[in-house]
Amino acid sequence: MSKIIDPKLNNPAVIVLQWLTYAFWGLTVFATSILAASVIAYIIAPTNNNEFSAYATAAVLVLLPISVVCDVFYSKREPTHKTGIASVIMIIHAVVFALSGIGALIAIVFSLVQLMISSSDIPGTQIALYSEIVVVVLFALLFLRTLLPARIVKLRRLFPLVIAIIVGVICVLSFIGPIANAQLTRNDRLIDNNIGNIPSAIDTYINAQNKLPASLNAVSLSGDAKKLVDDNLVRYVPNSKPAVVNPVSTDVIAPTTSTMTYYYELCVNYKAASSLNNSGGTVMPAQVDGSGSSTTSSVYPSYPDVYNHPAGDYCYKLSSYSGFIAK
Repeated sequence: MSKIIDPKLNNPAVIVLQWLTYAFWGLTVFATSILAASVIAYIIAPTNNNEFSAYATAAVLVLLPISVVCDVFYSKREPTHKTGIASVIMIIHAVVFALSGIGALIAIVFSLVQLMISSSDIPGTQIALYSEIVVVVLFALLFLRTLLPARIVKLRRLFPLVIAIIVGVICVLSFIGPIANAQLTRNDRLIDNNIGNIPSAIDTYINAQNKLPASLNAVSLSGDAKKLVDDNLVRYVPNSKPAVVNPVSTDVIAPTTSTMTYYYELCVNYKAASSLNNSGGTVMPAQVDGSGSSTTSSVYPSYPDVYNHPAGDYCYKLSSYSGFIAK
């Protein structure tokens, strides 16, 4: 008597659906792991650079429904005991998921050891530790779903629900944390990324006119730098300090070559403070006078240090110079 073969095992549609189910779940868990790390990093060490969380959240919101749909359809036709190609696909994905989970487990132990023996970068180690715990849990669940031991066959339909709950919680935290902060500080990023172009335009104007522009509308700006001016996100204060003539050469034969230094301020309003400056130091709060001018330093650099500013009204004291031949 010939052996009856379950048609599910050799059905190409089921094989493709099996592969897609495992693959999409793997991508979903990977994207969720990245999002979880971003959320945990924001909770432990808040930062203004949260645009990455938006991309990770978008990936999760797209991948999760696809994974659930594939899993639901595959579960209805999934054989209890896989053989042949189905068994090979299961083994390949199970090994990948197991290795990923073990790698995260090693990272957890390493982070714990770092917390015990090191006193530096504690927040960074904590972020890594909590993130890897989430990774281990997610890949452990995915590993069990892929192997599907006989004892949990009846529970396989709960897997999409459990993952959806975990992912949903992480997404909610992302929306109320880093994404909300990214929306709040979007003008801060616009300012930080483009305010440095304004001194360059002012320098060009001074070299042509030998004086400061009366307003920023007189200088040539484009793109987001122009948007700062058009949207009134930056306030220009010319001649905040009297211009100074600086002699460079006093040769009795050649004419005296001098430079004229001009002083001005670019004032903005930040929703959040910059957490670190270029050297990794802590931001020093600015002291602002009645006109909104900062008094933290008497030095007038050529370009603004956007890595070092507090929240609220803040004015960058800047300088520019032009060369000329005295008559």
